[in-house]
Amino acid sequence: MTKSILIVDNSQVVRRTTRDFIECHTPFGVCGEAIDGLDAVDKARKLRPDLIILDAAMPRLNGLQAARAIRRISSVPIILFTLYAEAVRAQDVLSVGIDAVVPKAGNLSLLGKQVNLLLSNVQHNRGQTAGVLPDRPTSDVGVRNGTVSAGARR
Repeated sequence: MTKSILIVDNSQVVRRTTRDFIECHTPFGVCGEAIDGLDAVDKARKLRPDLIILDAAMPRLNGLQAARAIRRISSVPIILFTLYAEAVRAQDVLSVGIDAVVPKAGNLSLLGKQVNLLLSNVQHNRGQTAGVLPDRPTSDVGVRNGTVSAGARR
């Protein structure tokens, strides 16, 4: 059975671009879209996706607030997909249970890599692996066991 992804962003253009990329460049399907944080919580409950791609800056509930609410009902992996990746603090990401942060700036291949990593790790390493990808594609910053560390240059 194909694993499913919920895409949450208040921009229709971003939702469509993300959906097209996921459907063309990963083996996973998109089960739905949500337009804001409250809609995300409702659709996470109803659709039970295998992964959620969540915007940070949204009306009604921002990405961190939505992630916190989703964590009350599900342990699904969550990727915070944001224009403001450099402003997201690792402490905030860890405290609400976000698994990865991927910057919107740049190319979507970073998002695809995180989607593949998290969905392939879901059964083996649930809750043990998370990555925070900065807007600079030359390095990774990993979040593991509550600490942040810079990864090796690519």
